[in-house]
Amino acid sequence: MFESRYRAMDGTWYNARFNLGFVGNALIGKEWKVGAETKNKVLMTGVRYSMMGGQWRTPIDLEASRAAGTTKEHDAPMSVKGNPIGKLDAVLAYRVGRKKVSHEFKADVQNALNTQTPVYNYYNGRRDRLESVNQLAILPVMQYTLRF
Repeated sequence: MFESRYRAMDGTWYNARFNLGFVGNALIGKEWKVGAETKNKVLMTGVRYSMMGGQWRTPIDLEASRAAGTTKEHDAPMSVKGNPIGKLDAVLAYRVGRKKVSHEFKADVQNALNTQTPVYNYYNGRRDRLESVNQLAILPVMQYTLRF
């Protein structure tokens, strides 16, 4: 739990964009030794669920945006709180250890459920409407790590 605010030059306090209020993670994982006992080979898997409060934003003035042809914000900065953001990450890794070096191959899938929570709004002049941008889509990451 936390609060992030800023004070404008006129002395008024406002929410910062990332005044999420809370951030929480739940993790679970497992490791298995594979191969002969004399070999240092490990298969690992895990998941992490992350949940955080929504970001603050300044509301968009639709009529002023239409007149200007671009996004125009209301006078109340950071006064609208967005929806909470949640995502599930999954990882599968294989590590081989030697006397002076280890190798790790890892497949990591960020936002594995492809959760789509709006995190940003803007005025689209071509379509004459307000539109949203969602959080990052599913993101697979392949990684090799050499430790010596």
